[in-house]
Amino acid sequence: MSALREWESAFDPLAFTLRPNGRGCWLVEGPCNRCGGLFVSRDAALAFIRRERRALEETLRSASARSRSDPDTPPTSTLPLRLLSPPSRV
Repeated sequence: MSALREWESAFDPLAFTLRPNGRGCWLVEGPCNRCGGLFVSRDAALAFIRRERRALEETLRSASARSRSDPDTPPTSTLPLRLLSPPSRV
């Protein structure tokens, strides 16, 4: 991870990275590489980021509410790990 990327993620732990992959597609990497994907259009990639960010924010809100309501309950991991297979070549 580059120093700039570490600096950016220090301010926003839910930051996504969006960049072209050099072959006409767009690559999305989620926070801590827990989710992401390869998209044909930039609009599709941005829609994915908006959807996933809302889901992550909701997960954090519900986890925060649970920890305040019962401090003796140990925290649980609720973030899904998505493994993506590389695109097939034709």
